[in-house]
Order: sequence, then C-alpha cells, then structure tokens
Amino acid sequence: MRESALLEYINFKTEKFCKDYPYKVESKENLTEQLESIDGSGGVDYTKPRVQTSGVSDMPFALAALRINIECKLELIDSYLALYAKATADLSPEEKKVIDYFFNSELSQGQAVYELEQQGIPQSTAYMIRRNALDKIKRSLMG
Repeated sequence: MRESALLEYINFKTEKFCKDYPYKVESKENLTEQLESIDGSGGVDYTKPRVQTSGVSDMPFALAALRINIECKLELIDSYLALYAKATADLSPEEKKVIDYFFNSELSQGQAVYELEQQGIPQSTAYMIRRNALDKIKRSLMG
C-alpha cells in the first residue's frame, strides 16, 4: 500500500521526487539518531514478553509510542530510498550528474547550469539531459 501511494505521488511530481532525495537522506540520519537515543534512555523493550509489576509509569509507554512513530517514518523513508535507487539505476553517468546538480545539491538552478557548463555540458544540453533523465525516472517507476 505504501509503495503504491509513493508511485501515485511521483506520477505527477517527478521533479519533486528527485528534489526530496537529499532531505530524505538527512531525515533518515536524524530519525536514526533519535531512535538510538531512545534505545539508550532505559525505555522498555516491547519486543520481548514482560512481567507486569506495580508502579506502572506512562514514560515507558510514551517512549514505546515515540519509537513506533520513528520506526514507521523510517520505513517510509526506506521505501522512498529504494524507489529512488530503482528509478535512477538505469541512468547514464552523465544523466546522474545532471540530476545530482539540479536536484541533489544545494545549488540554485542557475548555479547548477553554470557548474555543468564548467564541466563541458552546455546549458541547452544540460536541460535536454535533465528532461530525458526525468522521463526515464518516471518510466522506470511506472513501468
């Protein structure tokens, strides 16, 4: 279900799908750190059976809820990253470079074009490669 929702999302927003990549990678790192801090906070491991004792506190349950929330978010991000890897696997090195400059860097569009021109890819060619790469990504995910 989640994968089909992601595929529907990218059907109309291929550029946004590519632009989201660096943010998803960063979010995964942050969420993983949060999850590790929860693990080190003395929370209850709900994957193992436990014996009920007196003095139940809401804190372990709050930590468990937070852990589940983070794990769900990580699962969605992992699904996205797997789709991204699948979608970009068939791109040529030049197409990957252009996609990286346009979408996966913090460069503005003009700066991306300038950097690509410095590497011998003229502006019109960069935009043609970008369009073709986006079409390949969309076909890869829809096909």
